[in-house]
Parts: sequence; structure tokens; C-alpha cells
Amino acid sequence: MAKEKAAFMLWMGDNWYTRDVDYYDAWGLWNRASHDRATPVMQKFLKSTSHFAMWDDHDYGPNDMGTNYILKETSRDVFTNYWLNRSYGMGGEGVYSMINYSDVDIFMMDDRWWRSADAMKDSVDGKPNPEKQMWGKKQMNWLKNSLLYSNAPFKIIANGSQVLNPVSPYDKLLDCPVEYNELINFLAANKITGVLFMSGDRHHSEVIKVNRQAAYPLYDITVSPLTAGTHRFGGPEANNPYRVFGLDEKQNYGKFSFTGARGQRKLTVEFFGVKGDKLGEWSIAENELKYR
Repeated sequence: MAKEKAAFMLWMGDNWYTRDVDYYDAWGLWNRASHDRATPVMQKFLKSTSHFAMWDDHDYGPNDMGTNYILKETSRDVFTNYWLNRSYGMGGEGVYSMINYSDVDIFMMDDRWWRSADAMKDSVDGKPNPEKQMWGKKQMNWLKNSLLYSNAPFKIIANGSQVLNPVSPYDKLLDCPVEYNELINFLAANKITGVLFMSGDRHHSEVIKVNRQAAYPLYDITVSPLTAGTHRFGGPEANNPYRVFGLDEKQNYGKFSFTGARGQRKLTVEFFGVKGDKLGEWSIAENELKYR
């Protein structure tokens, strides 16, 4: 990755990996970040380009942890001291922010600070449960206004957990139906063009496509894992009908390239293995992400 000469690196969460001995006190949180960032193999890459980051559960705290984490303030202090994002949330809450690169906007979401417990019911009495949330009202309002303001042909909403993937048995924005429907309805009502999702977490890479009525399809580009363990597609995801590209049992990283004349821009995602071997490619043109 250090040889890519990329404009920047976007870390999608679980950037360091807290263990049981780490997340019960402040010293453990600081020590884990210090330990993992200091590993010799990381140093050349850290020097090679700019780095921006979001978090997910394992660099926020315990596995699947959300808003109830009692050390969330400390965790935020650790995170903001080890990364150089342009901003970290608003009013001292969360770490959401955005990146502007050429004519591409990337909205970096915080899927932990306001997140409800995974065990909270998605619905109550047959109706979506408004208490079940991943992003929270404050962050959702920021995202809506940011999307309305953006003129970028590609508006990438990056999230630690997957957003779409209807057959995934694991956490995703779809598990928070009030928030999910609010966002999808907002995109349609305001005819927001160029929206894509990007995610990590799953220990495999894939591109999920979900069709919409009278609107362009939505895509979720998942890139994972860099160095963690891998697995084989199985269960309901073995033959996922929403998957248009899939890569399992391979540690990999994704390279996003934006090319073409203004008004005819193209996004290409290349997936590379640990030796720099190309494992696959997927692309889409900006004109495929517009209302007809």
C-alpha cells in the first residue's frame, strides 16, 4: 500500500483492535492505540501519504459497543490524538467528518457514539422502533444538510458497518429501519444524485446493489479485511442476489480512482492482495447515479 502513491488513505474502522484487557480503563485504550500504531511494519505506510479515519467497535471500545460505553469520552480523546482529520463531530460529540477530494465528497459517519444496543428490537407492535438508531438525530441532520449542499458527482457515505445488504445476518443500517427509511426517502424526495455507500467490518470485500423504483440503484462498496482473519461466503450470503462483486478468503485493500472529463466522471475500485496482486475490479460512471 505504501507503494501506491495514493492521495490519501481512508481507514474504515477497527483501525487498531482493542482486547479484553484494554477497554475497561483509560490506560488500556491509550496503550492499545500506542502499541498498534508503533508496529514497525506500519511506519513506511504512515509516512507515504495522508491518513484519515473513522472508527468502528474495536477502536471505539468492546465488541458491538455503542452509546452506553462508559469510556466513550476517553475513547474519543485517544482517537482524535492519533488521527489528523479536519474535524471530529460537533459540540464535542462523535467523530463524524468529511473529505473533499477534487470533485468527490466523502461523508465519514460515526456508527458508534449514538448507536443503540444491537439487542434492541427493530420493531415494536409491528411498527419500526424509533428508539433503534445507528447515527442519531444530530448526525443525520448534518448528513442531510451536507448532501443538499454538495455538488460533487460522487457523494460517498462511508460507514463502519454495512448500510444495505438485505440478506446480511450482521449489523447494518437496515437494522435501524426508521433511520434507514428516513435516509432513503430523503434521497428520493430531494433527488440527490451521485450517492454511494462505502463500508468495512465484514472480513470480506463485495459490492452490494439495491434497486429503487423511479431512481438509480444504490451501491454499498465493502472493503475488508486488511490484516484480520477472513472467511468464506456462507449461509444466506453464499449466493447473495444483491452482490454484483464478491471477494472472500482474501486479505485485501481497495484503491479508488476517479477519472474522466467533468460531467463524464468514472469511479473505479480495484482490489489488491497482500503482495499487490490484483484480485478484481468494479467501476461505475457518474451518469449511472442520476435521476432520469
